[in-house]
Amino acid sequence: PYDKVLPALGARRTKCEDGFLLLGKLRPGRYLLPENIGSQFISGLLQALVLLVSPSVVRLSAPPESATYLELTRYIAARFGVYYTESRSSGKAEFSVKPQNYQGCTYKVGGDWTASSALLAAGAIAGDVHMRGLDAASAQGDRCISTLLLSMGALGKGGHITSGRLQGTVIDASHSPDLVPALAAAACFAQGVTLITGTRRPTDGG
Repeated sequence: PYDKVLPALGARRTKCEDGFLLLGKLRPGRYLLPENIGSQFISGLLQALVLLVSPSVVRLSAPPESATYLELTRYIAARFGVYYTESRSSGKAEFSVKPQNYQGCTYKVGGDWTASSALLAAGAIAGDVHMRGLDAASAQGDRCISTLLLSMGALGKGGHITSGRLQGTVIDASHSPDLVPALAAAACFAQGVTLITGTRRPTDGG
């Protein structure tokens, strides 16, 4: 969908030998993004729009998927002195962005719950895995991998997961789609059927 969105932003992309070349200059304005746009694009756009000379508004044409990733973007931006407001109408999100400057700070990057999900799932299947450096109070939405594995019958807490008698369950992955591979692997070793919903995002191209 990006080739339809970029011209409205003042940019375009063209293929080159090594991939894509991005041309043009981002301009402030009011933008309506299609429902199949990824959270990475939305996050990057919000981070860039604050550096322009005039305010901008970004509206999503459908309730956002991967909403936890957008929340993480807002959390990190605030730590560097940049803020934008979010409003909801009928579940659809609208972000208002004013011109601002990022402020330097000392920031400790926490452990990555997404990257740890496969190893935690391995612990749930047949082992005892203790991942250090994972903050249970992290702003990362994918920290829910621990809770989801426990709901299937794994034992432990936070970044320490051990195997248990896994049972099939129903999981909504619409806001944490990056966890689907790890959850699917764990589901293969569970008794009964596991239904993982909200999986459209990981299969989207673009």
